[in-house]
Amino acid sequence: MGKREKKQTGNKKNGWDLLIPIVAGIVLVVCIGKLIATYWGYHQEAADNKKIEEAFVTWETKEEPEEKEFQEEKAPYPALNVDFAALQESNEDTVAWFYWGLFDLSYPVVQGEDNEEYIHKSFTGEYAKAGTLFLDSGNAADFSSRYSIIYGHDMKDRSMFGKLKLLLQDTNVEEDPYFYIFTEKEVRKYRVFAYSVISPEDSLYEAVNSDEEYDAHIKRVRSLSVYQLPEEEENVLEKRPALLSLSTCYQHSRRTLVQGYLQEVFSLEN
Repeated sequence: MGKREKKQTGNKKNGWDLLIPIVAGIVLVVCIGKLIATYWGYHQEAADNKKIEEAFVTWETKEEPEEKEFQEEKAPYPALNVDFAALQESNEDTVAWFYWGLFDLSYPVVQGEDNEEYIHKSFTGEYAKAGTLFLDSGNAADFSSRYSIIYGHDMKDRSMFGKLKLLLQDTNVEEDPYFYIFTEKEVRKYRVFAYSVISPEDSLYEAVNSDEEYDAHIKRVRSLSVYQLPEEEENVLEKRPALLSLSTCYQHSRRTLVQGYLQEVFSLEN
């Protein structure tokens, strides 16, 4: 009787020895499948965003000087031509086109009824993990607010605002500290003056409506920023130019906030 029980115990052990690698293999296959699906989704969304850019944005090209009687003066902003009529026909929530050459960021900007609508909604209205860059629903759609915020996801493939965290690593913002907002009537040029990692509940996400609130905001920004303006530019904020922040996630519970001040506005109206 004892020998039979010992044999049965041995059979159970052999069964577990076979079952464990089978289960481990299934788990591995499922994990690999999810990983492939995730990165395939990133690839598809990146391709869709590229199609949007190709459909609505063109770059001006200059002929060589010898092929022209004279050389036109170079525009003081990136030579993008944005078809706003077509953009707004495709999505009536469109308010701008965002461009930053340092990171090769070029995306449409929308404004939803609230700050939840475009978190996982593509420009064309489908579900998208990357969502769409969107202007805070409480800001003026023409960027005339004293302080505006554009939100975008920190994507693992570094699309959307996934590259902003590089400012906290080894990217030198001085290589190209200007980002641009193209609207139907003008181009707004912003100069980066601060970036930091903050809590999503930080006061830097609050509206700025008065001179006192503006000054308090700048004081808070400077106390947290890992970057400071060059000495010759330090006094520019005393004139209280309009501010625009770029906000994205940082390690789930924190936020990366890149802030720029409005340096110049170029009219696109003839």
